[in-house]
Amino acid sequence: MTRPAPERPFVLGNWTIDPAQGTIARDGKETRLEPQAMALLLLFAASPQRVIKKDEIVSAVWNGRAIGDDTLASAISKLRAVLGESESKRYIETLPKRGYRLLVIPDDMAPVAAAPKSEVEKLIARGHAMLKTPLPQNLNQARVYFEGALKGDAKSAPAHCGLAETMLTQHLMGQGRELVAAAKAAALAATALDETLAQAWSILGYTLLLNDRDFAAADSVLRKAIALDPMLVSAYRCRAYGFVAVGRFVEAERAARAAAEIEPLSLSARNDLLQILLVARRYAQAIAEAKRILAFNREASEGVMFVARPTDIAYLRTAAGQVDAAFAALNKAAERDDPYLIALPYLPYLDRLRNDARFVRLAERVQLVR
Repeated sequence: MTRPAPERPFVLGNWTIDPAQGTIARDGKETRLEPQAMALLLLFAASPQRVIKKDEIVSAVWNGRAIGDDTLASAISKLRAVLGESESKRYIETLPKRGYRLLVIPDDMAPVAAAPKSEVEKLIARGHAMLKTPLPQNLNQARVYFEGALKGDAKSAPAHCGLAETMLTQHLMGQGRELVAAAKAAALAATALDETLAQAWSILGYTLLLNDRDFAAADSVLRKAIALDPMLVSAYRCRAYGFVAVGRFVEAERAARAAAEIEPLSLSARNDLLQILLVARRYAQAIAEAKRILAFNREASEGVMFVARPTDIAYLRTAAGQVDAAFAALNKAAERDDPYLIALPYLPYLDRLRNDARFVRLAERVQLVR
């Protein structure tokens, strides 16, 4: 029975697994796995056809942290979906009350020499490196890199996708309301060039929500992104945001919890869930989630970047009873087309302003999601 070394590529059925790169590939198409999903897959691949109990899985993949049966079952289900299981091709077997086992024996591979990257690929990689720290100057540099990649190859779907993500992030940070329309155009180009690029569909869904204010169209596209990549956290987070915008808080919470389960130590995903609980006025649950975030913060490697925006200032002014200053900040937010305002009818932080005639005029001015 061949057991792959942890960092060496190996073949599993029709898939080529590259642990070092965090990818699986088939028929020339590559999919990136979340670290947790890759850890789960490697655990199975190291012991094919052996029944692995829940406790062993939790110890190896979740570092022994207590998780519910639903969380484990969900992780297994998402891994099966990525592998493309069917009745004729099964990878992972569930043995009730015993555990799970990998049915397919992996084949070890000799180390594969990486092909030299083209200049376009290098520019795309540099662009994504800038996106990891989305400060204004980094976003401007990322945009230069992606636009440079497109000059080298106008049909590069990853370059269009990276440019779309950059411009969308710039819009979310208040750098220009026209950017969301440009991001939509770039995302449409990326999906036209590569219909399997899940991240491009996710970005397109976000732009349909913010630019077109069309929930149904956005949600349809986001569900397609998730079908292509069940571990794509950004698509779940955007769905949650869309559900909040139309007042469907139960579904918003479900989508946010799915994102948090995929990346349990992501403070951003956890904060999304916390904000949804607050907007839904589920304060006891919000307090419990806030405590979890504080606990996770001790072990998470991710930081949360906070840049004050007019809506944040409006919340603080409202809480302080400074009504005129609160409306001044909200009007500034409306001028910038602040994405947070699409949830205006539901934000509890502004409850003190709702009986003011200026709030009614503000609501008329803000284009809500339909």
